[in-house]
Amino acid sequence: MTTSTRRAIATLATVAIALLSLSQPAGAAQPAPGAIADFEGTMVDLTEGWGGATACTTDGVSTRCFATESQMDQYLASSAPARLFSDCASSLRLYSNTSFGGSVLNLSARGFWLNLSSYGFDNVTSSYIVGACDSILASGSGGGGSWYPGSTAAGASSSSMLAGWNDVISSAYIA
Repeated sequence: MTTSTRRAIATLATVAIALLSLSQPAGAAQPAPGAIADFEGTMVDLTEGWGGATACTTDGVSTRCFATESQMDQYLASSAPARLFSDCASSLRLYSNTSFGGSVLNLSARGFWLNLSSYGFDNVTSSYIVGACDSILASGSGGGGSWYPGSTAAGASSSSMLAGWNDVISSAYIA
């Protein structure tokens, strides 16, 4: 993805958020950056549900969703050169079901906490795959609460969460 394409997508997301804010009552909460996703040409507020999507990828600013994980993988493979210098070579993947099943959220933003509630994935994680960068999973927003005690080092994965941790993760950090 070229720089101009990324700028166009970011501008489109900003306009969509601005338009949504016009229809909100005064004082209503606004979606977090990245919470508005492109799904098959339609803007979807992930905090309200994923619609027909089962796979979403975000860099913390822009988010794109797909009907299948395979479609997301094809998109990620085609945009790899553009992402190479800003993200980990491979991302953190969180799955809603054990054994890497169900919906998948692909995270690639590094250096700050991502609150999973912004992506409709709060307290949903049942399995995960860590990409090329160490990660931290936390029970509270912004890294608060307890940190997941299982391995989240680069290359780690788990087909199920440790006892007491299923559907508990609320935020993630990629180093």
